[in-house]
Amino acid sequence: MVIRDRYRSLWYDQKWGIEYHEKLWKPATCYKVGAAHDRGTHCGEFVRMLPGWQHERTVDHNHEAAVMKNSSVVLMAANLAWLWGARELYLVGVDYHGGHAKMIEPWGSQSPGWEGQYDKPVPDGIERQFASALQAVESAGGVMVNLSPNTKLRAIPRMDYANSSLASL
Repeated sequence: MVIRDRYRSLWYDQKWGIEYHEKLWKPATCYKVGAAHDRGTHCGEFVRMLPGWQHERTVDHNHEAAVMKNSSVVLMAANLAWLWGARELYLVGVDYHGGHAKMIEPWGSQSPGWEGQYDKPVPDGIERQFASALQAVESAGGVMVNLSPNTKLRAIPRMDYANSSLASL
């Protein structure tokens, strides 16, 4: 699991973030990664942000790897997957339009405090960051496509799941 923000910033009412952290995040037995600039949660690894796509795992004096400086947890996760050896990056649920994602209850029915954010066009900065990541991945012989059928994100080529190599798995 990858988290970019503090769990307390995921919902308007702080009690939901605290409950999420205590009842779902912390007990989860999977590997957890968070941003080094905000150590507000329990993680097995923290990554720092540096300009540009990071092609190789390079650790600093804290033994923290760097990933591409970005505004999207998706790019954080994609660059980390690249560092772990993934060369085909298939984005799922990267829609950038409202009403598409659902959290399990009781968290799903709680206000994040920013309803309507994804009703707007994808910000130009996000488009540029995804385009930069795509160029870096392709220049190194990798693949990055978006399998999200109704995505508003233009920077990453969209592919129908049925036509992807994943459909045969």
